[in-house]
Amino acid sequence: MSFSEESTQARQDGGPVSTRVRHRCIFTRKLERKLKQKGMDIPFRILSLLDTPFEEFGDEELSVYETQVKPLAFVLAEHLQEVYEEMGCPRSGWEDALGRLKDSPIKVIAALVLHEEDRKASASEEEAFAGYPEETTQKVRVRVTPTKPAKKEKWWKRRIF
Repeated sequence: MSFSEESTQARQDGGPVSTRVRHRCIFTRKLERKLKQKGMDIPFRILSLLDTPFEEFGDEELSVYETQVKPLAFVLAEHLQEVYEEMGCPRSGWEDALGRLKDSPIKVIAALVLHEEDRKASASEEEAFAGYPEETTQKVRVRVTPTKPAKKEKWWKRRIF
């Protein structure tokens, strides 16, 4: 069922539908496809709320966000992480798409994917250096012997020819 079919069905069912969101960002669309592949259904209400900017939240949307979306944030981030890896980890494109979005729940979840990737990268760097001993300081005594300065040739003893 597509986005427009779901909104029509939700209106016919009498369910509240946010009319402010007319399109879904790429993160929401990819996440929705991934969840459908796995046979998981997420209500239309939650999917439409993912693209709604925080500044446009009403009281009802805020309560839905606090009670239903926040507890699912890490689960959704894991599925979005899989999408990110399937796409070949396009970090620059991902960051560019994040920069174009207003602050919304899906932006937070997509940013969490990048944060997790950074955390994994730093953990792997730490593991790479785990076998090496830590840097230690060592005192070494060096005895310096003075050298005799080179004798200058006297000007009156110089050979001219």
